Amino acid sequence: MWYWNKYTVEPSEENIEESYTVTFIDYPDKLFADSETEAHELAIDFLWRMLND
Repeated sequence: MWYWNKYTVEPSEENIEESYTVTFIDYPDKLFADSETEAHELAIDFLWRMLND
């Protein structure tokens, strides 16, 4: 899969309400999620949409 080096998931320091931050390598966008699993799902969905636009 091409996703593996496209984003990182780390504990959130920027957003108190959400526990994890997704940072993308090729995009300035950041996503926030309640769980690590949700963070990966959001990241893959985001990258899929960017690929298909």
